[in-house]
Amino acid sequence: MAPTSGGQYHWVSEFAPPQYQKFLSYSAGWMSTLGWLASFASSCFVCATLIEICAEVISPEFGFTNWQYTLIMLALIVVTIFFNTVGAASLPALETASLFAHIIGFFVIMIICWAMCRPLNSGKEVFTEFVNSGGWSNMGTACLISQVTVMYCNLGSDSIVHISEEVEDASWIVPRAMWWSYVINVFLGIIMLITMLFGIGSLEATLEADAPYLNLFNNTGSTGVALFLTIVLLLLIFAGNITTLATVSRELWAFSRDKGFPFSSWISHVS
Repeated sequence: MAPTSGGQYHWVSEFAPPQYQKFLSYSAGWMSTLGWLASFASSCFVCATLIEICAEVISPEFGFTNWQYTLIMLALIVVTIFFNTVGAASLPALETASLFAHIIGFFVIMIICWAMCRPLNSGKEVFTEFVNSGGWSNMGTACLISQVTVMYCNLGSDSIVHISEEVEDASWIVPRAMWWSYVINVFLGIIMLITMLFGIGSLEATLEADAPYLNLFNNTGSTGVALFLTIVLLLLIFAGNITTLATVSRELWAFSRDKGFPFSSWISHVS
């Protein structure tokens, strides 16, 4: 493996037919970088939504205005930038803490949902009933299209690629970290998916809800527990935002280093 912060666009350049290398590599660089930028923005939006949901748990009629959403997202971005600049020296410890927090958070949410969510959906509903409410012509198409949003949860395996130039023995460590992070995330994700399907309540209520996972938390029957689980989710996603920004910055820097962006010399400058 070629351990480079550029990741995909570098590999495309290496393995594409010579006559297509520049075009395909350039396209891959733009798509990868813009994709990670969009991922960071969407994660900040999710965190802002979770902050609103924390308020809604206590006061159901509460709702943010658009300008409040914008200010909260800007505040989240500023704090995340702080961790990646002023607090950069603490990133390794923070990432280690985030790993253990995600594992603990997984078990906390799963155990509470199984223990407290009532009524539980039946196994027949969860495993044998399929509903295509997206307007697609058949169930197979609907299933394939829906995987796009599901795969969003497994992007973490790509993060390490873009910090590979900072990893010792990267050609050995990075591929294994990519593989095992993906496998573990998929395995735990399936377990959490089954937990949610059993505990989330009726499909109709879930589809109509502004935040379906709040239905799951509210099904515990306790406002305090619902608020606690929402805060856990908020903290874990925000911790992921810090990693996402680290990935974005290195992807952007690497592509600019190879003159892929406007103002590349300024973006790639290291003082």
